[in-house]
This record gives sequence, C-alpha cells and structure tokens, in this order.
Amino acid sequence: MAENSEKIKIDRYLLGELPDSECELVEEQFFADDQFFAEVEAAEMALIDRYVRNEMSAEERDALEQNYLVTPERKVKVADARSFHNELKHLRIPGVVEAKEKASWFERLFGGSGFSLSAMQLGTAAAVLILVVGVVWLLFDSNRLRQEVLVARNQQSETERELNEKLQQKERELQEKSQAQNRDSETVGTLEDEVARLRQELDASRKKPSPGIENPSRQTPLVATAFLIGARGGDIPTQIVLEKGTRVLNLRIPLNPSDGSEFDVRITGNAGVVFEGSKLFPHAMQGGRILSVSIPISKLPAGNYKVTIRNETAQERNRAFVIKLK
Repeated sequence: MAENSEKIKIDRYLLGELPDSECELVEEQFFADDQFFAEVEAAEMALIDRYVRNEMSAEERDALEQNYLVTPERKVKVADARSFHNELKHLRIPGVVEAKEKASWFERLFGGSGFSLSAMQLGTAAAVLILVVGVVWLLFDSNRLRQEVLVARNQQSETERELNEKLQQKERELQEKSQAQNRDSETVGTLEDEVARLRQELDASRKKPSPGIENPSRQTPLVATAFLIGARGGDIPTQIVLEKGTRVLNLRIPLNPSDGSEFDVRITGNAGVVFEGSKLFPHAMQGGRILSVSIPISKLPAGNYKVTIRNETAQERNRAFVIKLK
C-alpha cells in the first residue's frame, strides 16, 4: 500500500498535480536519495510509455501535455519513445517452417547439431531482444537526466554566488554611508553643544552685569547670527560686522523647497577651508526653510568668504559674505 501511494505521488508530481509544498519535498528527496531517483525515472518512463501507446485517459493526457511536455528535453524523450515503439511494430516473429523449405539463421548456424526452434522459443528470443534494447535506452536516458540535473545545480550555484556578491557589496556600501553619517552627526552635535554652552554663559553673564556698566544689554554677544540674503549667484556678498569678543558665528542660509532636502556645505576663505559639512538638513520656517551653520570666530579672520551649497543631486548654489571686525 505504501509503495502504491509513493508511485501515485510521483505520478502526480510528474503531471504537475502536487501542491508546491509537496513538490519541494519530492525534489529534495530526488536529489538526496539514489533509490528514489531511480523510482522517479522509472515512473517517468512508464508515463511516457503509456502516453505514446495511447493508454492514458483524456485527463491524464491533458495534464501531461500541459505540465510535463514544457521543456525541449522532455519532448525529445517522448519522441525517442515513440520512435522505439514504431520500430517494435515492424518486428515480425517468423512461424515454424519446414527445415527444407526455409531455415532460420539460428538453425543454419546450429543445424548440424540437431537444434530446432519452436515458435515459443522464437517469441522468447524476441522478448529478450526488446528487453535489452529497453534497458540500454533507459540507461542512456538516465545519464542524460543526471547531466541535466548537474547543469541545473551549477546554474543555481552560480546564481547564488552572484547574489551573495551583490549582497556583500550593498552591505559594505550601507556600512560606509552609516559611518560617514555618524561622523557628520558627531561634528554637528559637538557644534550644537558648544553653541548651547556659550548661550548659557551669555545668559549667566547678562544676569550678573559687571560693576560700572550702566546698560547690560549693550554687552558684546558671544554668538552672532547672520542671514546670507545676497544674490543667488553669490556676486553680491553679505556684509557681516562682528564685535570684539564674539566667539561663534551662526550663518543662516534661506532655501526654497525646490533646492533639495539634503545638502553638503563648504566655506572657504583666503586661508583655505574654514568649514565643511555633509548631509545637513534644513529647518522649516514660515515661508521657506533655513540651513544653519555654526563656525568658531577663531576660524573667521576679516576677509572675503565663499559658500558652496550642493544638494543630493549634485546641483550647486553659491553665496558669499565679508567679515569685518569692530
């Protein structure tokens, strides 16, 4: 009963009637178990034999044609089987004739020894011949099927290798971008902490005015804020006047929504680069957005400066400003 159930399952697999989950189990056993491999081959040959001899029901024929005969290799198997059966139809088993009128090749070979062949013996010889031809064809087809399986395995291994290489490359790219973003975040965080500390010092200083100062509100601010509202091309620089004692300059750059969402900023002066930041995000404000950059005054001597702003699509905008000290 178990063997019959196994054969039915193999036939359903070959006819494409098994669910996908059961098909996967059959294919795993097919590659792992040589005996099961031979059983599948035998079932496949039996189905092909029934098909070419028209011994299948209409439903089985439709299932085999729609689900099995879908590759050139399987169509060749059916064609070979049909040719084999056509050859068998042309075989004729000779009857018993008198030795004087007509002798078979076997009788001629062994006639001197007194041998004579009956019709049953000739039929047995023909059956043995058919069996030998069938075994040879089965061995040939089995070898071809194993070659097909080997090619399929090699193709699958190559595909898995390529996918693994692409995955490793993307993982490296992701790791590099994450590290770069972490470095930029640390730089921005350090500047923000410095600005917050300086603001606290400023508030504390304002609350405790020095003796002899009549108007504490006129004390020099530690943090100066300037808006770069010059021409978009940077031809007209923004004039920034810093009082003595100012420690940090907070540049605010107005942006339009169409300018982008992520920016790299580079500020250069006569002495070279004074600020460089990447992946900076603007803050929303009424009527637009502002990109804020904080720079220590120690890096900003009096002179001309150029601001280069590049968005995520590599489009650049330039601004300019001039630092003057009181």
